[in-house]
This record gives sequence, C-alpha cells and structure tokens, in this order.
Amino acid sequence: MSLSGANAFSAPAAKKKLVRESEINQPSTSAARPSTSRTALSSSYSEAPSSSGHSIAVGIADVGNLTATGWSPSAVFTLNDRNTIQTTLSIPSTSGGLVLGVGAIYRYTVRGDHQQGFHIGGGLGLGVSNTTVLTVSTTATRFNFGPEFGFHFTLLQAIAVSLDAGAIVSVGTGSANFGLAGLGNLISMSFHYYL
Repeated sequence: MSLSGANAFSAPAAKKKLVRESEINQPSTSAARPSTSRTALSSSYSEAPSSSGHSIAVGIADVGNLTATGWSPSAVFTLNDRNTIQTTLSIPSTSGGLVLGVGAIYRYTVRGDHQQGFHIGGGLGLGVSNTTVLTVSTTATRFNFGPEFGFHFTLLQAIAVSLDAGAIVSVGTGSANFGLAGLGNLISMSFHYYL
C-alpha cells in the first residue's frame, strides 16, 4: 500500500518535470518570428545600390571639348539606377609645359536605368596648358561647363558605353565661347569596365 501510494505521488511530479524541460528546450514560435523578419530586413539592406551589383567602373573617355585634353582616364560612380557621376583626369604632357585636364559629368537617366537608356545632366571641366616656345612662356586656362544629354548601354554585362553631347560654354584667358557639340573631339564616347 505504501509502495503504490509513493508511485501515485511521484508520477505527477515526474510529468511536471518533463513538461518544464520540454518548454525550456523548444523555442517559442513568437520568438522565432522576429529573427526571421530581422534576417529578411538585413538582406534587403545589404543589396548594392544598383540592380547589377556594380557601383564603380574605370575606363577612358573622349571629353576633349569639356577638358581640352582629348582622351582621358575616367571613373564612373553609380549612385543608383538613375544617377551616375563620371570623373576624368588627364595629364597628356609635362615636357615643355604642363598640360592638365580635369572634368566631371553628372547623368540622370530619364528613360531606362543605369545599364541602358537615355540620360540628361551637366558637365564641367578645367583645362590648363603651360607651353614654352623659345623663351616665351604662355599659360592658357579654360573653364568649360554646360548641360548635356546622351545614350548609354552595357556590353557583355560589364562594359558601359556612353555617347554624350551638349551645349558648352567655354571661358578662358581673355576670351569666351559657346558651342553645341559632342563632349569629345572625335567620337564623344566613354568606355568603362565595372569592377
């Protein structure tokens, strides 16, 4: 009698102990849901600003009418699917005088995205040339700026090509000029490779 009484009292205690251990070992569904949503949010914020995952491209650009130095090493920074900034820096010569050209072009895509479409924007450039002929040294500085427009597309998912033209106001040493032409001297194109 005493043995069956002891079993009767110990069985409910064992059940309670098992229930408590199972509650501790199993995570609640309410606690699991926020961690899933946090994972989804963190993955959406970790995406690159552009749909292709590219944000920087390097290459060359024909921007002679903008910087007065012709072809120039260049870099394009993709801010998002509609906004890009292109920078150029060229030092064609240091012999007999410094020739320097720097420039920047902002593009806003009106139709399409940063990989393919039609864009508008603006550009500015600075060209400096210091030449010496015999004993006469001449320094010429030109500041060029103006609105621009053009087309751009991507080849092989890695090479960005842009064709640009615009109205260029050129202010230099003792003179000013206005022109409507391509940004470059030859084909007014830029070629960049996405890193």
